[in-house]
Amino acid sequence: MEAERNKTYPWMHSRANWRTILCGCFAVAGMTFHKDFPEYRALIEYGLEGVLVGLDAGDRAGGWDEGPGYWDYGLSYAVRFASALRIFTGGAVDLFRHPFLRKTGDFRLYMTTGPDRLWNWSDCSKTAGASMTIIGLARAYGNPVYQRMALDQGITTLGHLYWLDPRLKPQAPRRYPLTKRFPDLGLMVMRGGFGPRDPYVGIKAGDIPELNYHSHLDQGEVVIFAEGRELLAELEKWPYPYEGDRKADGKKTKTGFYDEELKRYKRRDFDDVGAIGHNIVTIEGNYPRARVGVKARFLRAESHRGHDVAVVDSTPYHRPVASRVRRYLVYLRPDVVVLVDEVRAREPVQARVLYHYLTSDQAAACGVEEAGAGVNCGADTFTITSGPAQLRWQSLHPCQADHLVLGRDDRTTTYRPPAGLAARRNQYLYVQNLYRKPRLVFVAAMQFGKKAMRPARFTLEGKPASDSHFSVRVRRGAKTARVQFDLAAVAVKVS
Repeated sequence: MEAERNKTYPWMHSRANWRTILCGCFAVAGMTFHKDFPEYRALIEYGLEGVLVGLDAGDRAGGWDEGPGYWDYGLSYAVRFASALRIFTGGAVDLFRHPFLRKTGDFRLYMTTGPDRLWNWSDCSKTAGASMTIIGLARAYGNPVYQRMALDQGITTLGHLYWLDPRLKPQAPRRYPLTKRFPDLGLMVMRGGFGPRDPYVGIKAGDIPELNYHSHLDQGEVVIFAEGRELLAELEKWPYPYEGDRKADGKKTKTGFYDEELKRYKRRDFDDVGAIGHNIVTIEGNYPRARVGVKARFLRAESHRGHDVAVVDSTPYHRPVASRVRRYLVYLRPDVVVLVDEVRAREPVQARVLYHYLTSDQAAACGVEEAGAGVNCGADTFTITSGPAQLRWQSLHPCQADHLVLGRDDRTTTYRPPAGLAARRNQYLYVQNLYRKPRLVFVAAMQFGKKAMRPARFTLEGKPASDSHFSVRVRRGAKTARVQFDLAAVAVKVS
């Protein structure tokens, strides 16, 4: 009580989920022992204040800036507090009327990529697992889609069983849109469907929040899933490292991967956190750089019948070396993505566009049946194969007839987390311009799905190196789509 009155500890005046967790838990204790603890009302008030601060910090569409893993951990305490408070007050105080709680279950729905898997663009693992938050939200709102997620992802504890509403019938998300945007987080999800093998495309803009130690330098990130496999991938979770013994002055030694004093995201040594661990553009190997107070933003985020368009401007993270870094993504349902990256720099530069895939040890660790991804490279093409799924990539500009570098990097990092010495691999492909130039345009096309899919044909019309206007023609069987780009006007048209 004394600590809460004086705001003694950081979690008592922050917007992070620890305020929701701890203040909320103390408040539940106050309700539990209210007959024996005269000051229980003050504990409830501090809990109410802390939980509301947390809920108000969420994305207006229900997203959470610590990622879907920490969403489930932190919000589960908010749901339990809200349930306890509603019971304790006989329904007079009902936090389930809060607009964030009403929508936040959709975040879990759209971050779920397949059976027991998440697109987790932050710390924590990619395993979905049983969700106390979804179980509680399904019960609070009588939402049959949330109930379907809860049952699919498992009831594994007595606590889950206690909160589960057995009368609620589960239902598939048939009426939910295939495209979903979380505007405050800078996230856009584009799905081919909600089935376990349906294609899934995600693109991220966003920022590095001051109070969030779990953010990655991933502005502009793209991921692709098909047939239940992660083809264009996030790295698997890297364990937090060992802080070490205390020095003679009593201070702990720090390795930098989880260092609250230095705000870990400023330390780019670890691939899992830094730009080199993500599917983005890097310039001269030094940019983008982690910056607080700036934001990569969507210039366009559109959903049309049969296709979606997203344009992300991540320029603030590449300054001062670049004056413009923009990524254009066009998703032609169900199985094609056209990706354009535009770089303008003050001086001639080299840039790389990175494409990550899961290595054999990572695939085995996350339970993939056929461990590992097979990769075949040509002069301006590559193919990623994982089990029954495949992604075929082609560089349309620069291409085989131009000057380009198509590379493959395999990095192994060793460090010491709590369990002992660890080794993690970061294996990725990249395309890079051979000669330095002040203006660069990379145009790529990707097709993904079953290995037996009928190959699409991609044709570039125009000269991206000298003109802002060009088109990509996509032929799939008897159908042809033409994607027209106008980089000067930040415009995309699909016919």
